[in-house]
Amino acid sequence: MAARVSSAGGFIRSIAISLLVAGSATALAGEKPFDMIRGARIQGVVITPQIGFKLETVKSSLVGFGMSGRAGEEVLQKFGVPDPAFRLREGFLAGLGKDHTGEVQLSPDARTDDDADSFKKAFGEGFVLDFRTRIWRLMYSAGKKHHRYEYWGRARLVRLADSKVVWNETCKFLGDAPKTAGADEDMLANDAALLRATMNMAVDRCVTDLSQRFAGH
Repeated sequence: MAARVSSAGGFIRSIAISLLVAGSATALAGEKPFDMIRGARIQGVVITPQIGFKLETVKSSLVGFGMSGRAGEEVLQKFGVPDPAFRLREGFLAGLGKDHTGEVQLSPDARTDDDADSFKKAFGEGFVLDFRTRIWRLMYSAGKKHHRYEYWGRARLVRLADSKVVWNETCKFLGDAPKTAGADEDMLANDAALLRATMNMAVDRCVTDLSQRFAGH
């Protein structure tokens, strides 16, 4: 689906989707981050979410979850829904192209520490691309009988030589869940298939947007 980006770089509009993009690129003037990593060693890292998954709904299918302050966490655990930042990382790195960078390694587990100095101690040389879920929440509109989903995904490029964050952007997504054929929208039916599809839709939008920004578009 085509999208339009304003010259200020802060607002993307597409049909039924609002995608707000904010962040500050801190790459050196005249040097795109995409060019900085050409042929370099890259470590792909996921940082644990800034806040937990928020479940804001009174749908009958979620009773037992929705009444608890830990509802979001309980849903994720019950259905094995992963942190979207892992999908964000895989999609973003795949978009770089297999021949653009040198060695690319993926840390299997999420890290709690995103300090640049700790990256240098852990990985030594090259660059780190880290990805973090900042906000993720599911909301239900009783009037429209439909769910909306908000997702903020952050990506950063850290140069290990001087422990410097040289690029830092956050994609902000707010949009409707995919439409279903049935009148009753059950986000948890079929192993939470609709919840997963909604989260994946948001992340994939952010992959596209952050990749374009990384390339300097």
